[in-house]
Amino acid sequence: MPGEDFIQSQTCATPQTCVTHLAVVTTVNGAANSASQTLASTTGLQPGDRIYFATTGAERTILTVDSGTTITLTATINTTNGETVRKRIYVDDIENIGSIRIKSDATSTSTELFLVLPSDLTILYGRTWFIYADEAVEPIIVAIDGGTSINAQSNVTLTTTFGAIAIQATTFGGWIAWVLTPAT
Repeated sequence: MPGEDFIQSQTCATPQTCVTHLAVVTTVNGAANSASQTLASTTGLQPGDRIYFATTGAERTILTVDSGTTITLTATINTTNGETVRKRIYVDDIENIGSIRIKSDATSTSTELFLVLPSDLTILYGRTWFIYADEAVEPIIVAIDGGTSINAQSNVTLTTTFGAIAIQATTFGGWIAWVLTPAT
């Protein structure tokens, strides 16, 4: 998209780290009430990933990836055949990151990205983070873990209309976001 090269070169030019996360969407392949679940694919999933089951409305953590289609979770869940499963992206090391790139697994839509805040928020004051997609993974829903508001809302969404989101931690402990539109 126009302007994408500029956004990528500018965000990766920051002194902090530029990180890439893979967006993953798959489906349940056969319903089960178990910690062991069979999915259409486990590509892009690894132990420790948190995944969201859309029909059930619950999040679980992956304990092991047992095969190309089977995972074991840290807790039991009762799933429905064909239920959409999304990897939720949690960014834990926000103070050492300058930008976040979301990469697609080629089937991803509606990616959720959660920024996990450190206990000492003052180390974030005045900092800005850029979040962008390098492929079609939109919309990307960006939220702060724990429910802290961004622009007095629970989240901000990056869609195909926008090129990136800039999020800033204010010196008041608040969060401001700007959506950046690429040049046409």
